[in-house]
Amino acid sequence: MDAPAPAENDALIVAGKRTPLGCLGGALAGVSAVTLGAAAVRGALEAARIPGALVEECYFGCVLSANLGQAPARQVALQAGLPVTCCCTTVNKVCASGAKAIALAAQSILLGQADVVVAGGMESMSQAPYCIGNGGSGGPEGVHRVRIGGLRLFDAQLVDSIMRDGLLDASPAGKPARPMGWYADACAVHHSITREEQDAYTLESYRRAQMGWESGSMAEEVVPVPLNSADSASIARDEEPWRLQADKLPRLRPAFDRERGTVTAANSSKISDGAAAVVLVSRRKARELGLISADSAAAEDTLRDGRRSRSIFQLVAAADAEREPEWFTLAPVTAIRKLFSTRYGLDASDMANVDCWEINEAFSVVPLAAIRELPRIRSERLNMRGGAVSLGHPLGCSGARIVVTLLSVLEEHQWEYGVAAICNGGGGATALLIRRLA
Repeated sequence: MDAPAPAENDALIVAGKRTPLGCLGGALAGVSAVTLGAAAVRGALEAARIPGALVEECYFGCVLSANLGQAPARQVALQAGLPVTCCCTTVNKVCASGAKAIALAAQSILLGQADVVVAGGMESMSQAPYCIGNGGSGGPEGVHRVRIGGLRLFDAQLVDSIMRDGLLDASPAGKPARPMGWYADACAVHHSITREEQDAYTLESYRRAQMGWESGSMAEEVVPVPLNSADSASIARDEEPWRLQADKLPRLRPAFDRERGTVTAANSSKISDGAAAVVLVSRRKARELGLISADSAAAEDTLRDGRRSRSIFQLVAAADAEREPEWFTLAPVTAIRKLFSTRYGLDASDMANVDCWEINEAFSVVPLAAIRELPRIRSERLNMRGGAVSLGHPLGCSGARIVVTLLSVLEEHQWEYGVAAICNGGGGATALLIRRLA
């Protein structure tokens, strides 16, 4: 595909960082989502060598915000040391929240409304609270009854906000709300994806995640998170990649459709804690700050401190797509096809120029189905450092996490184009096309 002509309001990503991802109830369980988000923002700003005082806007994804406090994105901005004048917006697009936050940040720059924006996503699934409802299905009527009329007589039950607000499909009225994995099983049937294929993909995801850490590549993405202000203890590495017991993989029971299902706890994404953030600037501001050369769009070879510069990236286009809620697993394909359309000055043949792909591993069937539907995606260039199956899937964070990983992979291999795509509950997805400036 032809490189887009440079424009003053191009949205450039100058740095991205993420926290380690902690397991449910793991090392990060005592750290709030806001603290994780602030750590990612500080890390991204430090990597960008941009003072926080310059940040004009902050868009941050968060899905399980009950009991987190008012305006989570605003809390992140203030805790990260951004100025009180920074305008903040919390984004809830379920699993795609972090990606949508980055897209909104880019739009703000493209429209000339801001020159420096921070965007990302966060989640502490370990700290997600329970809601109180009346006995029965735990649906919204029960939760509402507590507020309107009180429980009065009879029992009440706890409603898990992880399930209610995050992992139960947003089905139309009249249909039962099913766990997302139920429809992952349906996707496997639709595309004839076997249990063996899903388990093989799972093993490969774990292998790639482990190799990413052992090679040192993964550490480039991560900013350590202090665990206790009273001492220097911190977590600097993802927890999940070394937890898989491969010998037990074939013996696991189906997690959703107990009779005929092939989706298990192992070949699904893991409930996790974490955050990720990127710093975006306009091309005009990047030139003013000396991040790109004054006479071209190329990234400079060195920074002011003399160290080698990281690459700078352009967010070329972003697309959202929606389809039937029960087919959310195929929504990334819909979003990618929309991305490579005349609406964005592209066409399907331009997919051949994409060097690497990040498609969130909500379940192993999601990237496997994408490969089936989009033959231009090569498995060896897809999720090269593993994904949510082996790393974890903090809901509000993952859309930003895959972008941070994509930037790091493009940098490592000196490739030009990458695509990040992620499905979300309700049948939606967000896809981003990113170009490394060379």
